[in-house]
Amino acid sequence: MKCHGGKHSKQRVTLMLLANMDGSEKAKLLLIGKSKQPRCFRNVKWLPLDYKANADAWMTGALFEEWLLKLDKQFKNQGRKIIVFIDNCPAHPKDIQKKLKCIKLTFFPPNMTSKLQPLDQGIIQCLKCHYRRRILKKSIKRFEENKNNNITLIDCVDDVTTAWDIDVKPETISNCFKKAGFGQYSEWEEEDEIPLIFLSERLKEKSEDEIQLEIEFKGWTNIRGIAEGSTINDFIRVDEDIVTSEFLTDEDIIESCRSEPVQLNIEDDCESDTMEEEFEDDFQQPPSNKLVENSLSV
Repeated sequence: MKCHGGKHSKQRVTLMLLANMDGSEKAKLLLIGKSKQPRCFRNVKWLPLDYKANADAWMTGALFEEWLLKLDKQFKNQGRKIIVFIDNCPAHPKDIQKKLKCIKLTFFPPNMTSKLQPLDQGIIQCLKCHYRRRILKKSIKRFEENKNNNITLIDCVDDVTTAWDIDVKPETISNCFKKAGFGQYSEWEEEDEIPLIFLSERLKEKSEDEIQLEIEFKGWTNIRGIAEGSTINDFIRVDEDIVTSEFLTDEDIIESCRSEPVQLNIEDDCESDTMEEEFEDDFQQPPSNKLVENSLSV
């Protein structure tokens, strides 16, 4: 995604999202930053999410394992057992399954299209829309009040948690799961339930939320002096192609390229045996050397 009027910010974080199929339960967010002890956290005694850090703000196998074991312990205390569908990211080691007692991991097939992954059907995009709208409103308000306009990590924590807990509706999550094939998909019954990412699919005219978001974005670009050409879509999707996890190792690449064993059903096996028997009947052994010599001497 192009960045207009400036450079991509290097101040980035990675989020881990988890929700159930009907959207009635959303796990506490895991946010990964670069600083282990951010200055804006100094006087903060409690965070509404789990915070971890590494030099790249990436999800790693170690962080994923720590997060998943903590979640597994939580479900064990609640006496619950669940299935977690997850992609084949290099930071999602498969051997962690043997350490889990209440969570069954089910990995999507390698190189699978994002259309079959519920979070990519609009949940992540919906979260980004609401989060960025909250950031825009906060930035404009601070500018109007002549306050420090810098957005800190604690602002990110507050706004992304509120967006996840309040703005991303259960109906949005449920319909995204259904659209990915988890159950029967149906259109939203009420317009208020439709996430921003799906509005363009259903309505030709822009909704009130979309119009308001564009107005706020335009006001923010005027305040910040951002060059013409930048759109609200650029703003929402600016971090779409940024790496969020560690890279594949040689072993991971080899494993993903291995062919799956082919299994034949009973009918196939029977047919194969019959063909082999017919081939054996038609096959003639070559003549012996003595028979060849006798034939030549005649």
